[in-house]
Amino acid sequence: MRLTRAFLFDMLVAMLYVRPVMPKKPVKKSKAKPAKRSLPGTQTPSAPSPASSATVVQLEMPPPDALLREAEEEPNYRDLSEYCPVIATLRGKGFSYREIAEWLSERGVELDHNAVYRLYTRNMSDHEA
Repeated sequence: MRLTRAFLFDMLVAMLYVRPVMPKKPVKKSKAKPAKRSLPGTQTPSAPSPASSATVVQLEMPPPDALLREAEEEPNYRDLSEYCPVIATLRGKGFSYREIAEWLSERGVELDHNAVYRLYTRNMSDHEA
């Protein structure tokens, strides 16, 4: 019995594109509920439930004065414009934005490669852009 190319091709197509109908197995659902996540340091003690060992934690909003103090401690990113000549010099030497960010971080100026890119492109002249 000799099979023709057309028959073999049709069988290949049928095997690739026709899915056999198989009964789906029922998915077992877990009865345990996942624990709620919270911010670090905001956990309140609660009685453990007998069904699970997960504790329920209620989220509390931080006080505004604490957030104000934290915001005042953040660095002023506008002061980073002083480093534009440094960034331009390093870019001229072939440094990538990541390498410049690492180079500056080693010298005490904390910023990431995105900040380096924004500073560099913001202070470019129209001719350079």
